[in-house]
Order: sequence, then C-alpha cells, then structure tokens
Amino acid sequence: MVELQRPSRWSSPLTWLVVCVGVFAIVALIANSLQEPRSHSPSWRAGCKNNLVAIGTALHQYHDEYGSFPPAYIADETGKPTHSWRVLLLPFLDMEPLYKEYRFDEPWDGPNNIKLLDQYPEVFWCLHEFEQNGTLRTTSYVAVVGDETIWPNRQSTRLDDIVSKDGSTFTIMVVELADSTILWTEPRDLMFDDLRFNFDKGREISSQHTGGAHVVFVDGRVSYISDEIAPSTLRALLTIDGGETINEF
Repeated sequence: MVELQRPSRWSSPLTWLVVCVGVFAIVALIANSLQEPRSHSPSWRAGCKNNLVAIGTALHQYHDEYGSFPPAYIADETGKPTHSWRVLLLPFLDMEPLYKEYRFDEPWDGPNNIKLLDQYPEVFWCLHEFEQNGTLRTTSYVAVVGDETIWPNRQSTRLDDIVSKDGSTFTIMVVELADSTILWTEPRDLMFDDLRFNFDKGREISSQHTGGAHVVFVDGRVSYISDEIAPSTLRALLTIDGGETINEF
C-alpha cells in the first residue's frame, strides 16, 4: 500500500504568493526609510535648534561684554563689508584659538583668513547639509540685515532699543537658510528688503526640515516657524520697531 504524503504548507501557490508579497513589502519599507531624508527626523531638528540656542546665547554674551549686539559686518573705509558677525562671535562660542588666528588687518578673503574656511565651527552648520556635502564652508544660520531689523548693516543694536520698542519676545535675531552659498566667514547675510517670505531654499528663510525653519528670538527662545506663516506676520517678527500687534503664529 502506497502511503500518500501530506502536502507541505509551503507548497500551496497561495501561500507562496502571500510570502512573496510580504517580502516585497518589507523591502519597500526598508528602501523608503533609507531614502527619506534623515533631516526630517526630530533628532536632526533638535540639532539645528541646539545650534541656534548656542548662537543666541553667544550673542547675549557679546552684548554683556560690549554693551550691544555685534554689527552684521565690519566695513572698511570705503564702506565695503570686510568681516562678519559670525567671526566676531567666535570667542563666545568657545573658539578663542580660531579667533586669534583670524586677522582683522586684512579682509575676510585675504591670504591668511581664507585659509580658515576649512576650520569650520560645527555650530554654524546643519548636520543634514554636512552629510550631503561631506564638507562644508557655508553657513546654515544667517542674520536678516536691514535698517528695520536688529542688524542695521554696519551699526550695532542695544537690547534696550529692542525691549522698548517691539520687545525681545517677538523680534527675530537669527534664522535658518538651507542650501546657503554664504561662506561662514563671509560678511554676507539675507537682506530684509530682498525677502519675499516664501521659504525658497538658498534665497529665503528656509531649512532642510519639513514644513518650516528654526529662528532664534532676542529673548533666546528658539521656535520652528511654519512655512505657512503669513508674510505680514513674519515681516513683523523681523522688524525692531514696527509697533505691530502679533498674534499666535
């Protein structure tokens, strides 16, 4: 008598179909997770937030030392920008040795100073952009420069000037800028009069994160501003004495 073998549970075409679909689904999930920009994760956003907290703290330490915030740039006798506020901030970011290597008797792109571009302070970069490029000389954090902001070109602003006008809670100091072309020692930032407030990367307030960008306010608070914020509200947050009434944003 021939004994009939019991069919294996894996021999069913339906079973193999289910297994194959499951395998393809897992592979797709893994591929998707690898392709998704890591900058979208909370940890990368937290990194940029921490950088801006450090920059905001350093700006206040500079103010404590000199009685005002730094100017957006130092200019030569012709009015040409020669040194950036980011360089002026180095001693307050625990980078005194790098600051001492910088020479103020030549412009930022002079023969000595241009060599310092490779000694890039990590506090000025977004980690996602660093991973994309492998090395960075550009800055991810910039000022918005203009007569109506706390960065009136080559002039300095005092904290009292801000508190007595629009207040430190609703006045922005520094913003994120994705895909920046601004070298970290370069005395160049975003110009207030040129902004269209549409979060274009490389040209506007923007970030590598989804849905908005970080900014640090004069009171030291770092907030994530939605890219759906009303342009009029963002404009008001960037001015020092507009006298606007700002609601929740």
